[in-house]
Amino acid sequence: MSRRVKLKRLSLIGILTALELVFMLVESLLPPLLPLFPYAKIGLASIVIMIAFVCCGSIEAFVLAILKCLFIGIFSGNPVSVLYSLPSTMLSLLMFVFLLSARFTTAVTASALSAALHNLVQILVASFLTGVGALVYVPHLMLLGILSGIITGSVVTLAIKKIPVSILKPY
Repeated sequence: MSRRVKLKRLSLIGILTALELVFMLVESLLPPLLPLFPYAKIGLASIVIMIAFVCCGSIEAFVLAILKCLFIGIFSGNPVSVLYSLPSTMLSLLMFVFLLSARFTTAVTASALSAALHNLVQILVASFLTGVGALVYVPHLMLLGILSGIITGSVVTLAIKKIPVSILKPY
């Protein structure tokens, strides 16, 4: 890989990381979707990760996902949140990558299934770490995950149609 291609790749990852941070900040300023689930979010930063996979590839998407999890721990002031976000983000991205790479489904469906898996893994981690019966929330958070995944997957689908061909798979 030439020096110019490496620089272009690093620059794109930097831009996408900044965009991811902006989306995380915007989402943190929004009121909770449901008062009963104050930590339930749509997952705006996941839009950037999914677009990164489609435009750049799985390595860049996983780098962005890891950075997202680390930044959540840093900016929330709660480093323990990494224990919840890292496994759920990695497994949900793995599912998204598998479904789209194998051409099993659309970005919307892959996003919905991945978001549901993300919520399930977070609930399982919470149950493991706290010993509390967080599994009671599984049906509600799975439904919220599917709905938020449909929204974010739709945004990804629309955004990819607007991205210039020169940006798609630039290296």
